[in-house]
Amino acid sequence: MGRARRAAAVSSLTSLCLAGTAIPAEAASGSLIITAVDRSGHVTSAHAWAVNTGTHRRYSFSTAKPRTLPNGHYGVAVVIAPNGTNPGATQTIGSRTFTMKGGRVTLRFDARQGKRISMTTNTAHPYRVMYSADICVASDYLGSIANNDSVVNYDGVTNYAIPTSNRSVRFSATVEWSPTRSGPFYWAIGKPTYGIPSEPGFSWTHASFAKLSVKVLKGTVREPDTTLMMLPWASCRRGADSFATFTAPRTVTAYVTPGQWAPSIIYSGGVTGVNGVPYYKAGKTYHLTFTRKS
Repeated sequence: MGRARRAAAVSSLTSLCLAGTAIPAEAASGSLIITAVDRSGHVTSAHAWAVNTGTHRRYSFSTAKPRTLPNGHYGVAVVIAPNGTNPGATQTIGSRTFTMKGGRVTLRFDARQGKRISMTTNTAHPYRVMYSADICVASDYLGSIANNDSVVNYDGVTNYAIPTSNRSVRFSATVEWSPTRSGPFYWAIGKPTYGIPSEPGFSWTHASFAKLSVKVLKGTVREPDTTLMMLPWASCRRGADSFATFTAPRTVTAYVTPGQWAPSIIYSGGVTGVNGVPYYKAGKTYHLTFTRKS
C-alpha cells in the first residue's frame, strides 16, 4: 500500500473523528489576531486551531487573517512551517490560552523561540521513528505538528515546540519505531506534561511494554500490502498516523506501552479492527488475528 493511499485512509478516519459542526452566529464575539514568525524571522501564514473550553467547539483556520470567535475561554495551538504545512519541512508548534470578551485579542508566536523536540527510544539506531506531538488544553485536543491536521515526523526532520509555563496547556506524543524494516514494531505514548518544558521530549529507553503477536491472514484480498495501525485510547493523543506496513499473510510482533489501544489493519478495499478497545498490560503477551476481507 503506497504512502498516498495510507494517507488518504488516515485522512478519512481523521475527518470522521475531528470534523467540526456548523457554528451558529452569536452576537457576543470578538476578533483573534495571530502573528506567526518562522525560524528565519519572517512573518508567515500558519495553521491554527482554537477550542472553546466551555462549549468544546473547535475551530481550524489560517493566521493570514483575523478570526471571529464567540466570547469565552479558549486554548489555541499554532503550527509554523517554512512551506505552510508541508510535512517534509521543519515545523514549530506553540500554544496559549486566552479569554475573548469582545473587541480584539492579539497573540504572537515566534518559531525562533522553539526548542527541539526529542524522542528517545529503546533502540540505539532505529530504522525509523514516526511521531505525533500533540497539544491539549484542559480535556480538549487542540492540534499537532501537522500535515492536514496530523503530524508525522519523517526521518531526518527536526521539529520544535515553544516552551510555556501555562499549566493549562498539555503536551504529549505518540511514537512508533522499529529497529529494522521488518520489525518488531513499537508504539508508545508519552506522559503529558503540564506546560511545554524548556527541553520538550520523551524517553522510552527503560519503558515496559505489552507484547502483541499479530497474525494477518491473506483472506480474499489479492493485493498483499497491509498496514497495521495502533490508535491509543488516551487523553491528549493523536496517534493515528503511525503505522507498520508489510505483506500478508504474515505474523508480526508489536509492542505497546500499557494502556488501551485500538489495533486495526488497512489494506486494499477495506479496514479490519477489533471489538472494543482492549487494555494491554506490561509484561503480558496477547495474540491477535485479522482476516482481510474484500
